Amino acid sequence: MTTQKPMTKHSLIRKIYLYVATLIGLSVFLIGAGNLIDLGLKTYIFTQAEQEDAYYLKRPMVEESLYSKIGNEDIQKLELTESEQKLLKQSLQDYDQWVQDGKNLDPLKSTHQRRAANGIAMVLIGLPMYLAHLMIIRKEKQ
Repeated sequence: MTTQKPMTKHSLIRKIYLYVATLIGLSVFLIGAGNLIDLGLKTYIFTQAEQEDAYYLKRPMVEESLYSKIGNEDIQKLELTESEQKLLKQSLQDYDQWVQDGKNLDPLKSTHQRRAANGIAMVLIGLPMYLAHLMIIRKEKQ
């Protein structure tokens, strides 16, 4: 028959901390692993899953205040103030630059790499945190 020492307030707090930290580490690891599995499935199996996102990521931007003026009208027929003309000219230049910049950019690949980096970081943080606290708990139980 083994006798256990009475649990002090300090040891109770320590035990709660260890279990909470272990749970947090496991949660971070599982979320990161889930993100990586999700990314892998969308990249290699369900390749069309994010095509809509890629389509919207490629959408050109137009200055919001010009939408109401332009509508379906021919730009040459519009009566714009001088500031609106400058704004339209700048928006068109920005659009042209955006098109040039976007020729070498794959938004879907960029999104995948960002998600992969996030998932790997979570796994690399969560797994050691989980294992370290789990080993302490097991050591204390022996």
